[in-house]
Amino acid sequence: MRNRYRRNGTVILLATRDENALATVRGETLMGNVELSSHQLEGSTLQKEQPDLSRWYLTEMAVNSAYRRRGVAFSMLQCAEMLAKERGIDELLLHVDSENKAAVQLYRKAGFEVMQETPEVVEFTQKMGLLDSLYAMKHHHLMRMPIKV
Repeated sequence: MRNRYRRNGTVILLATRDENALATVRGETLMGNVELSSHQLEGSTLQKEQPDLSRWYLTEMAVNSAYRRRGVAFSMLQCAEMLAKERGIDELLLHVDSENKAAVQLYRKAGFEVMQETPEVVEFTQKMGLLDSLYAMKHHHLMRMPIKV
């Protein structure tokens, strides 16, 4: 698993078949990616309620179709948790379509739990655009994983 940092507080983890291989979008070695960031939480009521909590939001996770159902997503979540521990992050957050049972099961297995729908959670979900347009037809859970030290 490789990671790359951007200036805006984003971390991208790349899962590759060969740790020594240079992972590119076109390369067959790219098995999946996870994008984590902190800037989505800035200014949200959710963050204002617990300002001492350091959080990353999982903005994207994708697994190459050739590698699905082989534990790649679970491994990437484990690596995200390890990196969060190293960086002093207190919890990981993500949104998931509540009807996507396989994804909900994966996240629960990895240690995520569904958060109660408080006004702060609803406001953050709205801030992320998940109550607008096409997304409004689906119900999204906000899930959290406390990072244990």
